[in-house]
Amino acid sequence: MVESERTRRRFILSALVITVLAASLGAFIWLNGAQPASPEPQPPIPPKIPGAKNVTGSAEGSEALNIALANGEVKQWLNKSYQLYGVFQEQVFPDYSVYWVCILTQEQQLPWVVGITLKVPVQFNTSDPIEVNFELTLSNLTQSQKEQTLRIASDTIKSNGGNASVDDVSVSHWEDNAGGKMAFHAYPCVGMTVSDNLDAVVYVDLEKGQVAKVFWLPHAPVP
Repeated sequence: MVESERTRRRFILSALVITVLAASLGAFIWLNGAQPASPEPQPPIPPKIPGAKNVTGSAEGSEALNIALANGEVKQWLNKSYQLYGVFQEQVFPDYSVYWVCILTQEQQLPWVVGITLKVPVQFNTSDPIEVNFELTLSNLTQSQKEQTLRIASDTIKSNGGNASVDDVSVSHWEDNAGGKMAFHAYPCVGMTVSDNLDAVVYVDLEKGQVAKVFWLPHAPVP
């Protein structure tokens, strides 16, 4: 009887040890294998030029394409190959046209930018520099990344009254012109309403754990 009780206790103890080991192994696998993977590169967005005429393959379209491809700022985006989406003629005035050369690149800037399209305006008979415009395919945030973005942005929210309401948490970007060249900056961001006449967008650098940029957007209150 005593030996039977000892056997039963050993069996229960062994079962508990196996359960604990299985739970620990499962947690290890989850922590090391089930974390959100880096987003895969996505096809870039085909640009839209409302009201423009498709002149791809015409003499004017070919000339515009050659001018765009010869531009140094454009060249730096084409190292990983590219695809011509099209050349479009926008008639700005009766005697003045802008030719939009639209290029689907193979470039990404992970983790936030997973597809990049160039939309390059070309003007004939002018010395104006080409300005590269970007249309981006952006990645999505996981729930944990959204929570981290909110935590980092919270100090900015608190410093402006503390009662700002959060409108959206997502990945977004802004563009600026530095030295005559357009550039984009993509980060997770929090859009918020600070007051009746003030909104804000707080961009967050998750790698550095700090705010990257804040845009204040004043507007007239709704009557």
